[in-house]
Formats: sequence, C-alpha cells, structure tokens
Amino acid sequence: MANCDDNVKAECVGLYRELLDLAQLFGRAFIWRNRVHGHHKLFHGYLRENPVYFPTLFRRRFRMNRSLFLRIQSTIKAHDPYFVQKRDVAGHLGLSSLQKITVALHMFAYGVTRLCR
Repeated sequence: MANCDDNVKAECVGLYRELLDLAQLFGRAFIWRNRVHGHHKLFHGYLRENPVYFPTLFRRRFRMNRSLFLRIQSTIKAHDPYFVQKRDVAGHLGLSSLQKITVALHMFAYGVTRLCR
C-alpha cells in the first residue's frame, strides 16, 4: 500500500511541475487540485470492500447506505455523460464520478450557496 502511495505522490509531483512550466509559459496562474488523490481518499475511506470508516459513518455523511449510493452512481453515469470521468485538454484526469455525485448530492441536501462560502 505504501509503495502505491509513493507512486501516486511521485506522479502527482511530476504532473504539478509540468503544469507549472506550462502555466509560466502561457502566463496563466495554475492552482493544482489533486483530484486523483481526492478520489482515492473518497474511495478508500468509504466505498471499497473494507473501508477505513465504518458503515455508520458513511450513513451519517451521505444520509443513505453504501449500496444505495453505488446504485445511484451507476444509474447516473449510464444516463448523463457529465458524470463520467474524462481527461482535460492537457490529458489529465478530471473529477471522478464519485466526486461529482458527492458534490451533486451535497448541493441537493444543503443548497448551492453553502459551497460558495
């Protein structure tokens, strides 16, 4: 597991340096959002077979059980192409479907303005 984390960190550092070089070349500010790491934290913390957090914490955070969340995710991914993970113009992975659906459910539950504060 530690070897996998080291590989992900090394890849992220390399991508970050590459993107900084591109941003400086074109004169644009670039803010690195470690989306891949965010997906790994979400998946390993709540959704894998033996998650870090107990099912009660998943239910408290998402207000539903894990199987319902995964069923919603697969249905939404099949229906709307926005929720499928894609690569951007530079070839880097965007947000995963788990991240997009988590934010969408958060917006439904608490409203859009709470995310903007």
